[in-house]
Amino acid sequence: VASERMRARHAEAEVERLRRLLDAPAAPARRRSPDEAAASTGPGPTDLGPTDLGGRAILYVGGRTKSLPHLRAAVETRNGCLLHHDGGFEQTTRCLEGLVERADVVVCPVDCVSHDACLRVKGLCRRMGKPFVPMRSAGATSFARILHSFGQDGPGEEAAHH
Repeated sequence: VASERMRARHAEAEVERLRRLLDAPAAPARRRSPDEAAASTGPGPTDLGPTDLGGRAILYVGGRTKSLPHLRAAVETRNGCLLHHDGGFEQTTRCLEGLVERADVVVCPVDCVSHDACLRVKGLCRRMGKPFVPMRSAGATSFARILHSFGQDGPGEEAAHH
C-alpha cells in the first residue's frame, strides 16, 4: 500500500507539472504598461491582488495535499481562514457537515475530489444556504481567481445554486 501511495504521489506531481506547462501558454497575453511591469513582484499564481476576505472561512474540499500550505497562505494573507477536507481520499465524508456549518463558502475542485464527497458537500450547502463554488481544476491559479472574486462582491449568487 505504501508503495502504491508513493507511486500515486509521483504521478500526481507529474500531472501537476504537465498541467502547469499546458496552462502557461494559455494565459492571455496583453501588454503591460511600464508602471505595471515595475510594480510586479513576480508571477506567483496566488498574487491576483490584495483581496480582503473580511475574516470569512473558506472550506476547500478535495485538491492536492501538497498545495495546501500555499492555499492556506493565500487565504490568510487576505484576512481569511481556510478549512480543508480531503474529499474522501483518507477522511470520511461524515465530518463534512460540521465543516460546512463552520464555513462561509465552500470551494470544490471537481478534478480532484471523490464523486461522493462533491455531491454530499453540494447537498449540505444547499440545505444550509451556503455558497458552493465548483472549480474546474485544483490549480493554485484557479483558487486565486476565486479568492479574488470573493473580495470584489463575495461569492456570486449563482454559485450558491450550483
